[in-house]
Amino acid sequence: MPSLLLSRMRNRWVRARLRGKDLPPHARKNLTALDHLGLNQRAKNLRYVVFDLETTGLNPTRDRVLSLAAFRVVEGRILLGDVFNSLVNPERVIPLSAIKIHGIVPSMVAGAPSFEEVCDRFIRYLGTDILVGYHVRFDLRFLNIYMQQRYSFSLQNLVLDAQSMCRKIVFPIHPRTRQKLRTGDFQERIGRMDNLILIEPVAYLDFLCLMSNSALVMTDSGGVQEETTILRIP
Repeated sequence: MPSLLLSRMRNRWVRARLRGKDLPPHARKNLTALDHLGLNQRAKNLRYVVFDLETTGLNPTRDRVLSLAAFRVVEGRILLGDVFNSLVNPERVIPLSAIKIHGIVPSMVAGAPSFEEVCDRFIRYLGTDILVGYHVRFDLRFLNIYMQQRYSFSLQNLVLDAQSMCRKIVFPIHPRTRQKLRTGDFQERIGRMDNLILIEPVAYLDFLCLMSNSALVMTDSGGVQEETTILRIP
């Protein structure tokens, strides 16, 4: 059974469960995020929001978001005039170990809005577009915890993880042996391991290339909090 059909079945169940619940317009609109999608649509013709979070740590139940940024891709082009970018006040201490990674210090977020305010603004910005992230399950957990607490449902947008694209660029399957490229071969191709920092940007570039040549992939690799569908690159 196509995963789009499964996703829509889940979505109908969510809508039925929330029938009669008083929801703000941006939350109500998110419930319709699957309505415009079809199995034979060209990937390039769809709209995407590529996003990233910075946090105080790796535990979604204990740690907090420090920043949320995103840009929109329409017809295969990044809309530079339509971006989302906001620092977030975590209302707690930022560990030094986290500061060393993202460089966000307490003085930068002291006057920033709360995550609740920023998340609601982001949901309005996102609309019904397909959500794209790198190692996206991690970021989604922070968003969906808020969504569940505030609106009693997880994001209904389809989600694409650029990490899986990156894996296929860096560790492709050999056309004859059907075996994945070994780490040693990868070092030969890429050079010094310092260049691993290039993996994430390369994944997003590959995402743009994929859109220009592919139909929408509708293979479900498992939901996040059972209601958000993540697409898998075959």
